[in-house]
Amino acid sequence: MEQSGKQEGRRPSGSSCHPWTDSEIRIFLEEWEVVERRVGNPGRKILEKSWAICQRINERRGLKKSWESCVDLLLTLQNLHRSLCSGRPEAVPLFSPYSEALYRILGQPPAPVHQLWDFGIPIPSAELQENPSPMMSREDSLLPR
Repeated sequence: MEQSGKQEGRRPSGSSCHPWTDSEIRIFLEEWEVVERRVGNPGRKILEKSWAICQRINERRGLKKSWESCVDLLLTLQNLHRSLCSGRPEAVPLFSPYSEALYRILGQPPAPVHQLWDFGIPIPSAELQENPSPMMSREDSLLPR
């Protein structure tokens, strides 16, 4: 027995077939953040979370989206988060208007590691900005004064 119209090759009827607008995606992200805090396990329990988000946006926010379209959007946003987090250091970082919300929901990307070219010591970028290397003093700085 087929459980969803998508498995049978049919799309759900009604406004749920329409693409998600920017404001609808932002509403989805707000509700996902609430559901994620309640359910836990970021990045997992996709079907359970999609169902809860779908109910919240349809009943509380007045949207009319199918559960299937909520699953699709959640998976698409997870893929976007994965792409944002796996950017190559030599490439220009990716931009997304949804990145801040995705980082709050699914976590921050790992801090990039920079090389101190004069010592060859790898350190996370946050340490580079906050704590100068104990081996360098102001007098040893290579920057012009």
